[in-house]
Amino acid sequence: MTSPASATPTRPPPPRRAEAGRNDDYRYVWIRDQSYAAPAAAAAGAAELLDSAVRFVGERLLADGPRLAPAYTVHGAAVPGQRELDLPGYPGGLSRTGNHVKSQFQLDSYGEDLLLFAAAERRQRPDTDAWKATGLAVRTIAERWREPGAGFWELDPRPRTHSRLT
Repeated sequence: MTSPASATPTRPPPPRRAEAGRNDDYRYVWIRDQSYAAPAAAAAGAAELLDSAVRFVGERLLADGPRLAPAYTVHGAAVPGQRELDLPGYPGGLSRTGNHVKSQFQLDSYGEDLLLFAAAERRQRPDTDAWKATGLAVRTIAERWREPGAGFWELDPRPRTHSRLT
């Protein structure tokens, strides 16, 4: 792509800023994304997507409880750890597969789970496991809300206003 003002080549922005030394693999099922996309899909008439998201998130909560990861593989397994690939990356970045997210605590994920389950309830779609998962999310928030977390930008752990409000 060329800028009309200078005729010098330009590149589209990276997922993060250049020269930051980070390129993360985001090809996973993010709990947060399920909580946003599924209610929107249901509002557009695709309630089966809401059911699928509630089932997936509920299963992850029931399996991992207070150690819920922010992301999983499409089969519900842990995201593999990062490893370097022998490929060029974005300038100043690295080519990686995997993601370090599996070891992060993101408090906002639990609040977003509650928003997802509330959307299912408004459409009279939650099942018994969703109710169990709701209780587990509430207990986890009550127990862990003071802990520092990575937040949705996956930064160094510290108390985050967004996480606590969500």
